[in-house]
Amino acid sequence: MSARPFFTVGVPTFDRADHFLPHTLGFLLRQRFTDFEVLVSENAGNDNTAEVVAGFNDPRIRYVRRPERVSPGAHFAMIAEEARGRYFVLNQDDDLLHLHFLQRAHDGLVAHPEAVLFACPIWREQPNRGYSSIALRPREGYRDENVVADRPYLIDGRYAAAKFFDLKLHFVHPALAISCDALRAVGGYDARPDHSADLVTQARVLMRGPLVYDPRPGGIFRVHAGNYSRTMTREHRKRFFRSTYANLIAVFEQSGEDWRRELDAYLATLRFEELAECVREWLYYRTPFALQELGMKALLRAWPGTRIGFLRKCASRLGMRNLGRYWLARITC
Repeated sequence: MSARPFFTVGVPTFDRADHFLPHTLGFLLRQRFTDFEVLVSENAGNDNTAEVVAGFNDPRIRYVRRPERVSPGAHFAMIAEEARGRYFVLNQDDDLLHLHFLQRAHDGLVAHPEAVLFACPIWREQPNRGYSSIALRPREGYRDENVVADRPYLIDGRYAAAKFFDLKLHFVHPALAISCDALRAVGGYDARPDHSADLVTQARVLMRGPLVYDPRPGGIFRVHAGNYSRTMTREHRKRFFRSTYANLIAVFEQSGEDWRRELDAYLATLRFEELAECVREWLYYRTPFALQELGMKALLRAWPGTRIGFLRKCASRLGMRNLGRYWLARITC
């Protein structure tokens, strides 16, 4: 490992030394690319994490223990600030990176030095049904060749950031690497206390340059009872998504970018049924009205039939209660 490795892989962890953490670290240390460090950061846990980490006896591992437990965003920010590498990868203690991920990320970033972020789709576990993955469509539309060509390609950063308004996870930790220089230029990792810190951070970075995207899956997002998304109450979930969308809009506006234009370009790549799924979530979570209105206009544009048919389809796909709230908000705006 060099004095400044190409990658720092940050592993935030809390009380998972008995199962997830050893598996995650074992996969990391088997990466085909070797110029990286692993920064294991224990968030004031109560188990034997230190002993488990020491047992690997690998000079690429640095271990840090936080004296007091902090929020996920604050924890991520601390780890990113302490990274020595040129690029930062956040590999949470219950996720797995593909054994070739760092090699593919290295090759993509060297080939496209103007990129501020490298990303792949992830496999998401579907209990008892295997795994699924969703590839991000480029602005010019979806092509089968992008998936089978085995090479990354550039996507405009603002367009890539706009996809965060879609709940589908086209790319997410652990299968992404962020330029540490670009990260520091935007003030570091967002330290807000909720779990939208990662999306907000990535969106800020993507305002500064393009994404180099590899459509081959780069890791596994493991689904289990301890996932944050599975521990939220319904009201907490609604507040979380409302604030996430508002924060993303703020990132675009603070950067002087038109989020409506970029998001509309992304929505134009979706089929009607995909759009309906996306818009239903926006209506259900009562996101900013401008976002709901943009989605409804995109739905109408994608509908191939009559206006009456469109209203009937919306009633069945979006739900009458969601539509009622939308029309009431439209009247009162």
